[in-house]
Amino acid sequence: MKKKIKARVQKLKRVFVHNDLSQAATYHADVIQEGSRDAIMYDGMACAVMVAFTFEANVNFMGFELNEAGKLADRKEREAFMEKLKKVFGALGIPVVLDKRPLKSMERMKILRDTLAHGKPAYAEYDEVLIGAPEEIDLFGGGGLSAG
Repeated sequence: MKKKIKARVQKLKRVFVHNDLSQAATYHADVIQEGSRDAIMYDGMACAVMVAFTFEANVNFMGFELNEAGKLADRKEREAFMEKLKKVFGALGIPVVLDKRPLKSMERMKILRDTLAHGKPAYAEYDEVLIGAPEEIDLFGGGGLSAG
């Protein structure tokens, strides 16, 4: 029988999802810049969503750290994004100016992310008689049926 010992084992684990999201956004941006154009729309969509997730995850991380340091009162994990943003920026002394960069860009990314995440089906029909060369009809026929 093996001799048993008594030992104290201590470990510390830190997972920062905002860093992983940031790396994913960078990866997709690199794919867009260097890769093939076969699926550029999907690469762009993935990059934009990762950018939006990264920004919100950074706000959450800063809110958590500020709360731990006693510099942010009444932090709520599931609070509306704009409320979290106002509290975190307020604690850091940064004005929330949505009509200027970088927040204007981040707001656009958030809107895109929300549109994709909460998109509803859209149905449309097209029925029109067109007169023109075959290539014109191919190009313009079915107008208004593209995605938003």
